[in-house]
Amino acid sequence: MKNLNDFDFCVLLLNGEVSVLFTVSDMEDMELPEGFSQYLMLYDGKESVVASYKMIDGYEVRGWMVAKGTLPCSDGCYRIERYDSLHTVSFNEWAYGKLAVLDHNTGEVISISLDVLLEDSEEIEDFLQDVCHFRLGEISWMQFSGEVVFMGPGDYR
Repeated sequence: MKNLNDFDFCVLLLNGEVSVLFTVSDMEDMELPEGFSQYLMLYDGKESVVASYKMIDGYEVRGWMVAKGTLPCSDGCYRIERYDSLHTVSFNEWAYGKLAVLDHNTGEVISISLDVLLEDSEEIEDFLQDVCHFRLGEISWMQFSGEVVFMGPGDYR
C-alpha cells in the first residue's frame, strides 16, 4: 500500500468554496486518517461533474479527491459546477500545514512540514521544544500552508 505522500496531488477549489486534493492516481485501497474523506471525481461525458463516494452508472472516473471532513452531498453526490487548480502539494502539507521557524542566533529560517495536526500555540511550542529541540526564547515561528517567499534587503526598495 502506498503512503499518501507518495501521490501527486494538486489542490482544487470546487465551486469557488471547497478546497480538496485531487489526483489521477488510483486511490481505491487507500486508508485515510480520521477526519478526511475520499471521493471519486466522476464525469458523465457531457457536462455533469460530481464527487461521489461510489461509482455511478453512466459516469466515468476522472480522478480521486480527498476532503477535510465531508463534502455537503445531496443524494450521495456533490455537484461540481466549476473547479480551479491552485497548486501542487503533498498530503501532509495540505492536511497539517507547515511551520516557518526563525533562529534569532543564526538568522536562518527553517521550514518544517508537519505530519500531525497541531491545534494550538501550546502544542506547536511543545513540538518545537521537545521534538525539534529549539529553545523557545531563541526562535520565532509562524504557521503557513502553500509556499512562502522570504524577501531580503535587495528584494524591495
